[in-house]
Amino acid sequence: FALFKTVQENQAQFAAQTPTQTLYEPIKATTKGYEFDVSGALTERLNVNAGYTRLMSVKDDEDQNVNPFIPRHLVRLTTVYKVPFIEDLKIGASVNWQSD
Repeated sequence: FALFKTVQENQAQFAAQTPTQTLYEPIKATTKGYEFDVSGALTERLNVNAGYTRLMSVKDDEDQNVNPFIPRHLVRLTTVYKVPFIEDLKIGASVNWQSD
């Protein structure tokens, strides 16, 4: 389990668009959230890893929400299966989901 806070200076934020160009302005953005991962062997041959990340806020110096395109929820699930009778052969699958 982890709590985090990230501060990014000079992050590009959309400012305006003209017919020929898109303009951005630098901002200071602060991201706060938490994350946890769980992993382990369900059987001798099957390993599973699952995780969840939640971004609680992404705000600028004026406490306004910024970067609405960044997903606020992320879920990950990965499994790996060791195939019997074929040494060193593993089959795995991953599923990822993120909010809009």
